[in-house]
Amino acid sequence: MEAIEIKIESRQVSGSNANKKFRLTGKIPGVIYSQGQRGVNVAVDAIHLYNTLRGVPLTHLFKMVSDDKVINGKMVLVKDLQIDPVKQQILHFDLYEIHKGHKVTVVVPIVLTGEPVAVKQKEGTLAQSLFEVEVECQPTAIPDEIALDVSELQLGHSLFIKDLKVADGVRIKEADDLNVVTLAAVEEEKTVSVAPATETVPAAQATDKAKK
Repeated sequence: MEAIEIKIESRQVSGSNANKKFRLTGKIPGVIYSQGQRGVNVAVDAIHLYNTLRGVPLTHLFKMVSDDKVINGKMVLVKDLQIDPVKQQILHFDLYEIHKGHKVTVVVPIVLTGEPVAVKQKEGTLAQSLFEVEVECQPTAIPDEIALDVSELQLGHSLFIKDLKVADGVRIKEADDLNVVTLAAVEEEKTVSVAPATETVPAAQATDKAKK
């Protein structure tokens, strides 16, 4: 995985009021965290940040480019994004510094590929029970996703963590027997027969008819 460069600057002030002022100038405040050290306050141009993150998995590796020598060249992962629920805009971000030679643990999505014959014939449906997994690896080996081919899956059968294929050096931390996806048979719709309605004669009318 090749790191994506992101232009970033350090900032001396922090706090909610200072963060609001940064956003008004078109910049988004953030913090770079590093193990055993205090967080470094930073800011990124809003448009640049959106364009950099657009279509890129948050498990991707980023390289800081800055005039500040303290943070220039640092390799980081996105730890957290604070997003406005209404405007869907990034309000704040947290980055985590990655040190060379140290493994990281990240969450990677599972993507199903292929189509079982039973699904094509509308006899079965895929029920995915696990959509992401934790993996441990070197930062440069983080996969964007883990593909799982389901084209050969038979009705009533399942695929598990042990069926996921990852590159050498990448270790999945979940148990091997954890279910990922099952191909279940489509239930046939049952038709219920209803007897034709018959006219019901009130008891009083039935008695009158009998007398006549």
